[in-house]
Amino acid sequence: MPDSPAPHVHDLLAHGDWVHALARRLVRDPSSADDLAQDALVVALERPPAHAANLRAWLGRVLRNLHRERARRQPPTLAASPAPHDDSDPSVVVERAETLHLVVEEVLALAEPYRTTLLLRYFDELAPAAIAAREGLPLATVTSRLTRAHAQLRERLDRRHGGDGRTWALALGPLLAARTGAPPLTTLAGALSMSTLAKTLIGLALLTLGLVFGGRLFFQGDARDQGAASIANAQRPATLANDAPAPGEQAAAPAPDAAGARTPVARQAPAPAPPVQLGGIVLTPDGAPATNAFVLLGELRPLAALEDGDEPADDVVWTRVDAEGRFGFNDLAPGKRVVTAGAPGLASSASVALELGADETRTDLELTLRVGARLTGEVLRPDGLPAVEREVRLLQTAQAQEALGLRMLRYVTTDAFGHFESPPLRPGTWGVLTYPSGDELAELGVEQTEVMLQATVELQDGGAEHVRLGVPSAQAVRVSGQVTAGGEPVAGALLQWMAESAGTGPEHDPMASQVVGTADDEGRFTVELGAPGAWWVRAMGGGLDEDFFVDVPAVAEHALDLALPTGEVRGRVRDASGAPLAGVSVSHLIVSGRPYGSPLSLAVDRTLTDAEGAFALRGLGPGVYQIGAVGLTAGIAPVAVVEVGANEVVAGLELEVAGGARIAGLVRGVDGLPAGGATVWIHDADGRVVNPISQLRTNDQGRFRTPPLPAGEYALIAHAGTAVAQHTGLVHMDAGQDLELTLEPGGALVVELRAADGATLRGQVRVHDQDGRLMTGLRDYRDPWSWRRYPFDSRRKHVGPLPTGSYRVSVEVPGVGSATREVAVASGEALELRFDL
Repeated sequence: MPDSPAPHVHDLLAHGDWVHALARRLVRDPSSADDLAQDALVVALERPPAHAANLRAWLGRVLRNLHRERARRQPPTLAASPAPHDDSDPSVVVERAETLHLVVEEVLALAEPYRTTLLLRYFDELAPAAIAAREGLPLATVTSRLTRAHAQLRERLDRRHGGDGRTWALALGPLLAARTGAPPLTTLAGALSMSTLAKTLIGLALLTLGLVFGGRLFFQGDARDQGAASIANAQRPATLANDAPAPGEQAAAPAPDAAGARTPVARQAPAPAPPVQLGGIVLTPDGAPATNAFVLLGELRPLAALEDGDEPADDVVWTRVDAEGRFGFNDLAPGKRVVTAGAPGLASSASVALELGADETRTDLELTLRVGARLTGEVLRPDGLPAVEREVRLLQTAQAQEALGLRMLRYVTTDAFGHFESPPLRPGTWGVLTYPSGDELAELGVEQTEVMLQATVELQDGGAEHVRLGVPSAQAVRVSGQVTAGGEPVAGALLQWMAESAGTGPEHDPMASQVVGTADDEGRFTVELGAPGAWWVRAMGGGLDEDFFVDVPAVAEHALDLALPTGEVRGRVRDASGAPLAGVSVSHLIVSGRPYGSPLSLAVDRTLTDAEGAFALRGLGPGVYQIGAVGLTAGIAPVAVVEVGANEVVAGLELEVAGGARIAGLVRGVDGLPAGGATVWIHDADGRVVNPISQLRTNDQGRFRTPPLPAGEYALIAHAGTAVAQHTGLVHMDAGQDLELTLEPGGALVVELRAADGATLRGQVRVHDQDGRLMTGLRDYRDPWSWRRYPFDSRRKHVGPLPTGSYRVSVEVPGVGSATREVAVASGEALELRFDL
């Protein structure tokens, strides 16, 4: 690979925000952090690296080396500021004024919402968290808008200066250089006879450009003196260890310059540290303070990078602990927070969720790191050879973290013998996934989906587990056949196979048994299943998608043909004026005639209308369907009921969408905290679900807002993992309402159907609540799995989570019989029902 070119000054300055943020993590005192960031940027500008690759890593090393050198030196004494910058040259003043005027113009020319966000940040001097609270936005949205606003402003200024960022940067440099004696802003503005608004906007421009430069850019003598040593040490690896001097250690005095005198450095009085809003202590597994730990707010995905000593993305909120293991956060917006501690060489603490009020503080958190679990394994290729240097993905399953909505992801690599070993992992259920690289696939002559290997393991703190992937099974069955639709072969059909199981442990995870195969141009396929028994098969091809449940006998070879249904429902969605509506979600729910095989089949269960409002739900088998249409901004259509015969096309269905008021609400978890990521379904007054495949979810703060709903009566139900909440009465939609739903542990039904000879049967199970609302067939568009992964057994239907209450359970096996029973379901309990047909 050719060497990258030397970085442009603009490239270095573009990382100013990141440098400033890193400095604040290394140094608690804001003023000292500003100085440290400014020193690092001065070094970068005066002695840039030879290549532009990995600028952040290079800047991070410079910053840390400067920090270490400062710790070894006595803090310099206060001295008088250097002589003011010489503004006697009229051309310099004119150039600076023209540049300021240009910046003001470009700030006001920014598009919304970036202009307003920038004005709130610097005109009103609001912190990002305050902007988020004022605008009702997530903090991440505000920080993203600020980042984009800065980038747009830089681009506009570059264009005005012929693509050269150095021109305007150098022109504004003296104004940002407090150490060079630049005149105060008010003095400069007064000299230019500008209005109050113009003065304020100049301040905005300076502050904005100050952020571009990574804080107030001061050109300091001591930074220049340290530059050479910092660059020389820039290749030293960064660590997560505290860079502050050890307790009781006295920092060395600054070295004298060539003339024997110390370099004078003028410093502002340090600003008082803001009060800690959320804080506590991190302990090691033996109860001692964890001095090399960090604390993370929010998602767990950055944990791996932090544990490895890398810097996460700019929008990650985290901090280091001090020498006593203590940590603190401030400037946090009110709402739900998830706190996790980590450290190199240990597993992270359990995550703690809490809710902060507007003026609330919590400084008593205690987070204990864990020893963690070790996971080892070996991977074999299809030809039996070790899979060398194969990437293995380790993912803590959503089920293990469903209460917090967090997932942990790590990658490891196999060695020359196909073996791998993980770092310490959090206790819980972990999924293991690997597949060959492109070169390995080409060598083997197979498709990636055909050789994916998966396993699921349960890890205990302090324990160890070993997995073997790709080991041939002695019970393997070779299954061959053809996929057809309407009597014609389905070329290139994709087949996904998973073994059914009545077990509930991770060893019964159907994904661990997954086999994927592809049909040829004639629709013919051959797959090798790990063992005989009951298998779920999903066949996809030609725009069709269908579930099959098959029993594979204990033989070496088994023939099996799969015929995809070709029934369709076609129609159009319009508004009240008859105009077609594009982008409306149309989905179906099976009422009777055939069972839902699995909640995984979404490819043909839901579609979006085209520019003419047209839609087609394809691949439908014979049965009765409810069709729902939901436009996120347009409203909803009355639920339609359609009967489809075998391979029948039902055309001409007209759905009229109407809007009205929205229902806004808050979903709280079992712990009383806002439940982010909960899915919400809407039933109409007749008990029919408006959105059988729901796109409606709560945000990070547990809030949701429905599409516009016509005046009428509605009921709401929310799921989050195995917890459920339901509005107790119908919502009368004469005006918008704000509701609060609290999740509770859901009840469940496990329904088994038996024939007269005692054999278990596959059939349809429908569950209605006491008000006639259908509770089966509800699916989440972004998480199509059912409420729990186990058991995965088509003969023992698992229905839930269900709110506490009375239900009517109806079962049917075509050609055998049907039955109905009234039952009561309690919170947190699984009721087993057996129907003898």
